[in-house]
Amino acid sequence: MANYYQTNNISIYYKYDECFTEPCYFNKNFKYDLTQKYRKKNVFQKWSVENTICRYNSFEIASNNIELFCSNFESFENTKNINYAVLTLTMKQDYIENQDKVYNLPMRCPNKIDALDENYGFWFFLIICILEFCYIIGINILTLGSLRRVSIRKGLVNDELYYKIPRNLKDKESESTSSEDTIKKKIRYKSRYPKDKIIQNSVEEFKTQEEAYFNKTLIECIINNFKELHPLPSLCRVSIISPLILHSWFFVFNLLCLFGFNALIYYEGLIEKRIYDKKRNNFDYPMRKEFHKIILSILCQIALTTLLKLLVLVSLRQRDNLEYSLKSCKLKENEEINNEIVTRIDQFENEMLLRRLLGGLLMVIIVVFFFYYTVVFCGIYIHTQKNWMFSCIWSLFWNWIVFCPIYIVIIAIIEYKKQDSYNPLVYNLKRLFFF
Repeated sequence: MANYYQTNNISIYYKYDECFTEPCYFNKNFKYDLTQKYRKKNVFQKWSVENTICRYNSFEIASNNIELFCSNFESFENTKNINYAVLTLTMKQDYIENQDKVYNLPMRCPNKIDALDENYGFWFFLIICILEFCYIIGINILTLGSLRRVSIRKGLVNDELYYKIPRNLKDKESESTSSEDTIKKKIRYKSRYPKDKIIQNSVEEFKTQEEAYFNKTLIECIINNFKELHPLPSLCRVSIISPLILHSWFFVFNLLCLFGFNALIYYEGLIEKRIYDKKRNNFDYPMRKEFHKIILSILCQIALTTLLKLLVLVSLRQRDNLEYSLKSCKLKENEEINNEIVTRIDQFENEMLLRRLLGGLLMVIIVVFFFYYTVVFCGIYIHTQKNWMFSCIWSLFWNWIVFCPIYIVIIAIIEYKKQDSYNPLVYNLKRLFFF
């Protein structure tokens, strides 16, 4: 054992070796990461030499002996009457002070990171940030000039607001035809307000003037909710209530938070367990040995996302106000969109701008922290970073393939039973979707 560790520059009989005294110590020569407790309790051999003139010097691999350095022998050189001397060495049990002390190395040891070319965390975060930057540029290009009107119309259709806008028609026949086409294109909903109720708010008063009907099947509810809520399809779904750029922010934020929490919660006890498992580098290892960490990372990401979604939430009242303002606009026959509608949309977006910018700023701060933490984590625990990546992939699997579809189906069932897509419960469950 002494030979093995000495070959890798660790003196297991010397308690002041860097391996035992330096928390930020790491060694690339092993197939696993030597954690702080493991180094002090398992690698160090818990003994020392009790003598005032001798100290440990090295372990000699060739002779398989421990070499001690002793002083004060020169005082015997000029003494003729002494032919020999006896040096007594006593071996005693020893331990390293504060051997149970464990530091958070990613927060303590950023200066130990010397190379990023093999750092999984650095490359993953960098690639995702670059892709998000390109996506934002693409979205801004698609909202320039006349394309903005196309985007607004598509967003109003997806938010089920477009066909609520009145249209001027030439005669009753065209009005009847348009009404039939409208019913085919749109999904109409029952009013949430009873007709016999005295309404003071103008929006609610307007709502009582129209009684509509819910005509979605359960399958249609599920499909529509998948398109609207699932993280991947929602990146292509234009919306006024939840703009594409906001979807992309939350997509990147949720993704990087999930990966960041997998590093933040990866405590050294889990890393030490990998030392004793020969299958530690297998893809299924996180599911077998670290499932609780995966679930905890998902829960932490959900909690953080929910708080930020509450900050940028478009309330049902705000959505109703937008619908009411659009109903005061009028489209000419064969007119897709007009300046009045664009102005109303701009006013709505200006009302939400400050909250969205504040939410975006908080996201950037949190993502920067996770970027830093993950890069240092992967730079210190160089043999664990592959397993960290596997753990993150499994977290995405549970998020996107298991939990997210289940939650979407639950929302669809509630929506179908309520027979109202804009029931407050259904609406808020959608707006606070946290995957």
